[in-house]
Amino acid sequence: MGRLLQAESNLELRFNYFDKPQRLDPGTFNSKDEIAPWHDSLKQLRDAEDLVEKLYADASTDLQNALLSRRIPGPLAARIKQQIIDSIPWPVVQRKEKVMGEFIDAHGKLLTFYEENWGQWDSGKPPGPPTFSDSNLTDAYQKLHDRITAAGQEIEQLYAKLRQ
Repeated sequence: MGRLLQAESNLELRFNYFDKPQRLDPGTFNSKDEIAPWHDSLKQLRDAEDLVEKLYADASTDLQNALLSRRIPGPLAARIKQQIIDSIPWPVVQRKEKVMGEFIDAHGKLLTFYEENWGQWDSGKPPGPPTFSDSNLTDAYQKLHDRITAAGQEIEQLYAKLRQ
């Protein structure tokens, strides 16, 4: 369970790094070359999510093995394991995994959008969003922005539920 908690903490930290308004502002990039490192960071976020998902999937087996390795008798280990596994809010965990995947996918599309449409925007005056030379680009940007923002807010709510 310690590995799971540590991996979950790492995932939340990486998520928080992406879940900032400036990450959605193309004007924060001084050059197109600055986008590539964000793709790398996003891959690290996805890898962290994959690890957390695997650890949750393996939690029952890992916990059973850990209890047995401590020489706790099988029936008692099974009861302890079941109590711990039952204490995990599985619907919240599963929803967080799904929404985190959507958040990561939308961010990847946004970074690709920036690369493909580099320099075709005017930075909006705070608190306004950027505008693009083509209204279709403005609409596409706004849809990605809204998806990322909504997913980020839901993930924050789900993490709050997991902490309860």
